[in-house]
Amino acid sequence: MKKPSFLLVGIVLMSIILFASFRNKKLTAEYVGYTLNSTNSCVCTTFDTIYFQGNVPHDSGVLPNQTTANCFAWKEFIALNWPTDLSASFGNPNSKSLVAWETYMTKEVLLPPNGQAPPPWGSKHIILNKSNSHKRVLMHSSKFTNFSDTITVSETGQAAPGNAPNWLGAHNNTNVWYEVLVNKDEYDYITDPKHQFYNADKQLSWTQSGKQIHLPQGNNANDTIGAMEIKAAWMELSDPPTVDVDRYKTSEAILLDPITGKQRTAAIALIGLHIIHKTVSQPTWIWATFEHIDNVPLSTDSPSSGSYNLYDVSCTNKTMKIPAAYSKTKTDTTVTINCNDANVSPPYYLGLNGPEPTQIQVKRETPLDPQSINVNTTVQTAIKKYYPNSVFQYYELVDVIWSSNPTYDQDQPDKTPLKLTSMNPNNNVANSSMETFAQASQCIDCHKFASIAGKRKNASDFSFVLSSATSPVQD
Repeated sequence: MKKPSFLLVGIVLMSIILFASFRNKKLTAEYVGYTLNSTNSCVCTTFDTIYFQGNVPHDSGVLPNQTTANCFAWKEFIALNWPTDLSASFGNPNSKSLVAWETYMTKEVLLPPNGQAPPPWGSKHIILNKSNSHKRVLMHSSKFTNFSDTITVSETGQAAPGNAPNWLGAHNNTNVWYEVLVNKDEYDYITDPKHQFYNADKQLSWTQSGKQIHLPQGNNANDTIGAMEIKAAWMELSDPPTVDVDRYKTSEAILLDPITGKQRTAAIALIGLHIIHKTVSQPTWIWATFEHIDNVPLSTDSPSSGSYNLYDVSCTNKTMKIPAAYSKTKTDTTVTINCNDANVSPPYYLGLNGPEPTQIQVKRETPLDPQSINVNTTVQTAIKKYYPNSVFQYYELVDVIWSSNPTYDQDQPDKTPLKLTSMNPNNNVANSSMETFAQASQCIDCHKFASIAGKRKNASDFSFVLSSATSPVQD
């Protein structure tokens, strides 16, 4: 197989260096929006009110039922999407103000190559371009993709299958882009001088000494937010856009194109957001996932009309010739992408000078739970009332995974799989933009196997972020 020059690897390394070198005004603490006295609110349950403000909730407290868990997830979503410019309104279309979670640190900045220490908190995943404006950089064409030194992109998959291409093509024949970020509490734990878990060797020595990795828990009593990880799915926008951009949180990004290996600038729209949060009440984390209402049809049926990001009601089969370097069979082949085969992993890989992405037909395999729909309607109605132009009225909670009898840290095993007990809801939970090809499962089915760097079985407290750390170069 032909290997590229060091172009692709060089771009990645250069970009990581630039991420740390160019910064916006440094944030010395995790961003919160101080609007606790907001009068804009909605009653989510009889004893649970959601306030529109920018303070991330620290803990859910005891969760008596699924509806309360759903309300807590919406509290997180609102606070995390609160504008950092407090003069801006919540969810203004085409807003240039970063929202709270966009001030978190990306996995690439947190875990530089060769086990190096990351830059200070507040360093951004950005590049300074010629116009002196800052843009995010996206390099993942599936949720956990890393560029390899081969001609194709090494795709470990959105969640599964791990042995197949896992990029996702949207309606405009561009692949969806992903990024992973952590909050300051998690950053502080990883970079603590006692830990230095950005270094894979430190992770190994820590766990081999009989100690476990326990990421911090959100706690109302001591004003601790706890570890949070965000996973975002972005759809590239056409020029001119083929969707109503006033319905989306948008941004500009520099994309590290897997087809050309070059950087290019594009407008992007948020279509999916995972929020996972470790708290005192939920030490096995609380797992919430949101997506745009226009991604796929609401039900599992095939509609005869409508326009969707990931589903084409008038789809026609596509036949493509795929060179051996990009084929799943490793031979020159002709493949057909069949419109009737929804949620099927693409039949070819993306890579340098390879075939372009194309739309993949996506359907929801598990309908949204009625409790999710009811809470969504309540909150979306309130958003429209108080912020009639807000893009966030067009996002919906898919579901929340939580435990009614969580296993506490001291009871966790040293090795994977970690224990999960009394998990709710008792059904499959899948975000169409992130678990497209693994909808017959839940995110915890994978995260219980999360381990430290080096493909070992030493547990990493349900976080896959730590597995991306590397070791220092040996002299």
